[in-house]
Amino acid sequence: MEKKEHPHAHVLRWIADGEEIEVCRISSDEDWMATSYSSVLVRIAAFPDEWQFRIKPIPMCELAGIKFPVPMKEAPTHGTKIWVASVDEIFCITWCGEDDDKEYLSAGLCHTTEEAAKAHSEALRKVNLMAIEGAK
Repeated sequence: MEKKEHPHAHVLRWIADGEEIEVCRISSDEDWMATSYSSVLVRIAAFPDEWQFRIKPIPMCELAGIKFPVPMKEAPTHGTKIWVASVDEIFCITWCGEDDDKEYLSAGLCHTTEEAAKAHSEALRKVNLMAIEGAK
């Protein structure tokens, strides 16, 4: 006999992975709400057909038609690896709180993932080329 997966197994995996989860009542026009893991578990156990769940969407920026996650706004803990976007490349640094680190952060160039930094770098190159093409 084939074992059937629980309808909310994916939500339990999200909890195990440490994802931020939002909830919304299925039969309502309410907005999605942030919630705690314990609240998710109660909703799954007590009201399994009344709630829908999702991973909290990552806020995005758009530049020159290219979307990328919002850069870091706060300094990470000392020793954290971060990715920095620039017009010509991306590079990985270990945050030490030095002047260069702080300059990258204040310029909105720091990301937590390589993929985000790549997209941001692509957008910077594209907007640069757009400006050059538009020059008179």
